[in-house]
Amino acid sequence: MAVAVMFPDGTIRNVIGELKLEGGRFVQSPINCDPRWKYIKQSGVWTAQGRHGQVHMMPLADRRCWWHSIPQMSDDVAEAPNDRAITRSVA
Repeated sequence: MAVAVMFPDGTIRNVIGELKLEGGRFVQSPINCDPRWKYIKQSGVWTAQGRHGQVHMMPLADRRCWWHSIPQMSDDVAEAPNDRAITRSVA
């Protein structure tokens, strides 16, 4: 679904939108996913305003993944040679 948004140069463009629940009814609103524009509703009209600032990369997490504590799931474990394969008999 598209929502009409007025841009600073006076043009009206269709922007991808979604339905949001406001006051017990659904209202069409644009999705704020554009890195250059944010959409604000003023007097019942959606308008685009330029974003200020820069996009920064989030710091990497220091904690290890849950499977790193399991030795068998480690990338460093060498595979067992086929001639030493363990066979089990099922009774």
